[in-house]
Amino acid sequence: MKKYLAMLALFLTVNTGFALTTLQQKAVVVSKAELMRLKKIKPDSSNANTVNNLLGEPAACMPVGLGLGEVWMCQWKGDIASNRLANTINITFEAGMIVSITAIDKHGGLIKLK
Repeated sequence: MKKYLAMLALFLTVNTGFALTTLQQKAVVVSKAELMRLKKIKPDSSNANTVNNLLGEPAACMPVGLGLGEVWMCQWKGDIASNRLANTINITFEAGMIVSITAIDKHGGLIKLK
């Protein structure tokens, strides 16, 4: 049931242009190793589903820019109870494909990949 609710939230976000909070049940590990694992995903339109399978449901997704429904950003939290940007992985998708991955460590610093 939770998986269907997450898919519905992603569908509504993409098709209506509204930001939605989903059902992130477990904290993610926000680290360079996790980012490297995500970066190795070959870009294609199934990336959003692949990331959802790897990290679980995101905490929230929202459309980005003027092309509502085509580009959106989803956030996974390292600390589910926190409302801060720190300790998060933020992934931007375009038509289901990963466009960018940004991570903020628990101290608020940007995690950079070489």
